[in-house]
Amino acid sequence: MVYFKYNKHGTLFGDSSGFSVLGFCLNLISLSLNLISFATPFWFKGTSPSLTAYTFGLWRLCKKSPVLTVCGSIEDEKEWFRWIQATASVGFGSLLLVSVILGFYIFMMEKRNRIVLISCVCLTVTAAVLIFIPIVVFGATKMEDMLNLGDVAVSEHLHFSYVLSVISMVTCCMAAMSLVFDINCN
Repeated sequence: MVYFKYNKHGTLFGDSSGFSVLGFCLNLISLSLNLISFATPFWFKGTSPSLTAYTFGLWRLCKKSPVLTVCGSIEDEKEWFRWIQATASVGFGSLLLVSVILGFYIFMMEKRNRIVLISCVCLTVTAAVLIFIPIVVFGATKMEDMLNLGDVAVSEHLHFSYVLSVISMVTCCMAAMSLVFDINCN
């Protein structure tokens, strides 16, 4: 069993303020949403006249016909799409890193450290920007041209993983603001 050590004031969060705890919680929410959007192939959905549905995300493409569903890695991806994958990966890594640092800061450190908070703000803002770039590219790109499927889409729209990524970015920005408030209040 893991037991948390309470500080001399009898609180679990040490010397951390409510803003840093709120920033940590928002960061965990952002990380969870980003993990789902990062890993699932549901950023885009298009349907062709032959009733074939295409869904894809950062890593996989799925083709669902009335008879068969086939999923695989995105092949023949363009160079800019590899950069988008790299950008999203570094953004996810930044969110993960700031979650670990804030967890240690809140639960393990007994004394406040302004430099740790400033570093967390910088990492959180970096993560938000790196999450924002794939959002803009996916929103601005006509995916049927990018994928070269040979099928013309009757309908195409951004799917739930895209929306989760947007919510993750907004939550990440709120976490950064909460940490900035914490720095400015003390």
